Amino acid sequence: MTDVGTAARMWRRWLLAVVAAVLGLAFGGLSAGAGPAAYGQSVRVPGELTVTIVDPRPSATPSAGSPKQLVRVRVGDHTVDLDADLARGLSSGPVEVTVTAPPGARVDARSIGDLLRTGSARVEGVRSTAAARPTLGLHHVLVVPVYWRSQPTVTSDELRDVVRETDNYYQTATQGKIRFTADSVRPWTKISLTTAQQEACDNDAIELAVRRLAGSYTTDATHHIVAYMEQLPSCWWAGLANLGTGESQSFVWINDYPVASIWGHEFGHNLELMHSGSLYCWDDAQHTEAVPLSGDCDQETYSDPWDLMGNQPYGGGMMSAENLRRLGVLPASSSTVVSFATELTLAPLTATSGVRGAQFSDGDASYFLEYRTPAGLDDWIDDATYVDPGGVRRTDPGGGLVMRRNVAGFGQWGEQDVVDFHPDGDLSTLGRHPGMEAGESYTLPGGRVRVTVLSVSAAGARVAISFPNSSGVYRWSGADRYAAAAAITRASFGSDVDRLYVASGEVFTDALSAAAVAGREGAPLLLVKRDQIPDATFDEIWRLNPSRIILLGGTATISSRVEAGLSLVPVDRIAGADRYETSALISARNYSPGVAVAYVASGQNFPDALAGAPVAGKTGGPVLLVPSTAVPDSVASELRRLRPGRIVVLGGPATIDDGVLATLGTFTSGAVERWAGADRYAVSASISERSFPSGAETVFVASGLVFPDSLAGAPVAGKTPAPLLLLRTASIPDPVAAELTRLRPKQIVILGGPASVTNTAAAALQAYVRH
Repeated sequence: MTDVGTAARMWRRWLLAVVAAVLGLAFGGLSAGAGPAAYGQSVRVPGELTVTIVDPRPSATPSAGSPKQLVRVRVGDHTVDLDADLARGLSSGPVEVTVTAPPGARVDARSIGDLLRTGSARVEGVRSTAAARPTLGLHHVLVVPVYWRSQPTVTSDELRDVVRETDNYYQTATQGKIRFTADSVRPWTKISLTTAQQEACDNDAIELAVRRLAGSYTTDATHHIVAYMEQLPSCWWAGLANLGTGESQSFVWINDYPVASIWGHEFGHNLELMHSGSLYCWDDAQHTEAVPLSGDCDQETYSDPWDLMGNQPYGGGMMSAENLRRLGVLPASSSTVVSFATELTLAPLTATSGVRGAQFSDGDASYFLEYRTPAGLDDWIDDATYVDPGGVRRTDPGGGLVMRRNVAGFGQWGEQDVVDFHPDGDLSTLGRHPGMEAGESYTLPGGRVRVTVLSVSAAGARVAISFPNSSGVYRWSGADRYAAAAAITRASFGSDVDRLYVASGEVFTDALSAAAVAGREGAPLLLVKRDQIPDATFDEIWRLNPSRIILLGGTATISSRVEAGLSLVPVDRIAGADRYETSALISARNYSPGVAVAYVASGQNFPDALAGAPVAGKTGGPVLLVPSTAVPDSVASELRRLRPGRIVVLGGPATIDDGVLATLGTFTSGAVERWAGADRYAVSASISERSFPSGAETVFVASGLVFPDSLAGAPVAGKTPAPLLLLRTASIPDPVAAELTRLRPKQIVILGGPASVTNTAAAALQAYVRH
């Protein structure tokens, strides 16, 4: 089994080189800037990163060798091996390398490379500087066959046929959006490899010889070189491929396997796809009782029977829905995120329309569903039958509902692993049927989620996803505020979002106004530390795959080091001289003059602004911050520009006094209203009562004492749209109870863990759910 951390990507995933900018930005256990004290100074120089994926030979059993990742970076004239974690989330290509070096050392790339060679300097981090590279379209291939002892019998025509078969596969799997063509297949050429190079399986020496033979043929985003080589016994792998496309990168090694599924797999790595695997789980310490899922699971990379990036003995098969989405083949409308009990129809993956994928979360795990039938590229999946340990005759490996799991930090990073619904504990046989058939149901450990295949038809599988223990009350939480924010976005947003807002998890003010904007745009909001991007945040950024990041606040709250770590996705930092100017800048960038309403809240207390953010998101009005006794010049200027039809003040005179209301009246031709209550809880109830009708579908609740949970949840509430009510830690305040009675929600979502809102309070909420 393997538990190797590797790079992975989604469509445009290379853009998300989040953690690699500086050591410590992604790894919460490491502090930023740990290296310079030992070496003297920290410098940044250009370099070239190479991430190579090593694939085992085809086997019907768990491979003797597991897929591996080789990570190297060249600085100047020297190449150094890196720990895979330093390049987590990155693909091959140009990078900026952060190096610690002796005081007074020259800081040009060549000099730093020389210092790395002697061990006088150390690589602390890397971040990509690659330009956008297309995945879709026609890909050109140059095949260079080489040998060093005896020429294999494979002919040039056979190698052209392999490329043609690979193209046929991609053409069918991607509906013609990705194609491959052989520009040329060179004649067999003998090259020189020393005995030491042969014994060491020196793929670098082979690549160097092949590139020389390739001459002026240059690899780039759509041009690949395949080194088809005499099989080296010392090489336990079938193929190698650089992860990513680009100059000096789109390279594949084939260890004398003229098999299209292997070539297609390696080209998948060039297209930045990672492996698919399977889970083998046990219900006892002796590993005699196999179960679909448990707290004791092994992960076998490469053993997903339904994916090109999985197990070759099963044949090519369709790509998984998630890999098709990563490549940009499936549109956003083809997948859905399930947050509450629902029924949906999953069209067969080979269909050209309909929902092909569904996603839900349970704790820190994400689950992905798709429906496979024996048709098209999947026509082979029911060819064989066997009798399982229970005496049931099944097909091998069978179709049906396929479920994959992804957990940050488990197995290969970013990999999804198939859940076996019919486990027999035998890892050495192909006789298994992981898919779920019509009439079958499975409840995940903990009893929080149940998946049922209600029926199947030509249109697809009718699937029910339910949450048996919820009683209509759901909790979205994590181990800390950063993990909680990630859990909230994971339960609410699919991948490939347009914008992502990133705010401080330590200071609430900068994000108060942005929560309304994010809600209006349907955009997620995640939290970071001043000098770190926590693991949970990084993994969720990778999953969300944003096109742009909006960073909220100045360097006093989110450092330039964190900004640098995010800067490969276009990053806009919105920061003013203070919290009030920041709110004005957020408004100025997102709202045009003549808005119907502008909301004004205290910049010194978070509850009123956060409770109002979903309403502002729903109505399309900005949230501006003021101190308790004045309207700052920056806010006044923005209100003059906006010319709002009316102004709503959130909170009572204790937070914003009546004199401020009088001043606000000069900026609108309409009314200035105050939405207030006896305390923060009553204010949230008042805001909800004025903005949402009874019979609500969903209500969000959060602690009125701590801000992070409601900060990440406010945009979700605004997107829904739904009210956000505030609770005490262990009880429901009377005004909130009255508002819940009026709303009669179908479901209530608690934002945050039991330390913020106790299980006692959660149980009490069940009385207000409409059944």
